Amino acid sequence: MSNYTSADRLYEILDKLLAGGGGGNPRLALRSIFNFGDLTLAYKYLMKTIELSSTLKKMSEMLGGRIAETMETHFEKIQEALLSIDFNNSNQGFAMFSDILSNGNAMAGLKMFASYIADNNIEKDIQQEELEAILQEIDNLIQTIENSAIDARLRTSLIANLKSMEKSIQEYGFFGILAISDTIQKTTGQVVLESLQTEQTEESKSISRLILEKMRDFNTIISFGANSQALLPAIATVIPMLVNK
Repeated sequence: MSNYTSADRLYEILDKLLAGGGGGNPRLALRSIFNFGDLTLAYKYLMKTIELSSTLKKMSEMLGGRIAETMETHFEKIQEALLSIDFNNSNQGFAMFSDILSNGNAMAGLKMFASYIADNNIEKDIQQEELEAILQEIDNLIQTIENSAIDARLRTSLIANLKSMEKSIQEYGFFGILAISDTIQKTTGQVVLESLQTEQTEESKSISRLILEKMRDFNTIISFGANSQALLPAIATVIPMLVNK
């Protein structure tokens, strides 16, 4: 059985939007897909969907060749369609979105791309127990930081980044492995940046090292499939060097 890839997840989101959920109201339609309560979050989830399409486009570019050439136009159309959604029109907010995706082959191209990813074992399918284990580790990290005596601004920044990563894991069913990979990179980058901008105590150094070690472990768990070495995030090689400093 093929993996359910990030491209499959994007396809499902677009397909549901094309089906006209929410009666043409973008906020209601997005809420029906992502199950959020506050309608003001609708735009945030639209942006997350656009980010997913951008990340998939980058993946196709890294694969190169015919795949990159073909998918470039498809992803441009998908992003154009998503950006055309009109939040000020509660009845016909998807008019342009539907026109753009219905009058082309971007959806068919996305489906073929999803099959290519799965058939070539490019993206790993993470099991629920693995996600739960990562969530527990993140909670432990947050507790460690909250109970520490490190600089208050640093504490707030580190916790915010970890909570962002926690959210990406909770939303794995919607946005897939790519969103988790992205937050690992962002969290690692923020830890490194903070270590350069903030005067470090022994405790803060220890916590930074611990977070980097966990990011390395998480990256190993969610690393892409066996045939995707070229697609592994650059951070996969960076983290060991930072941890061992």
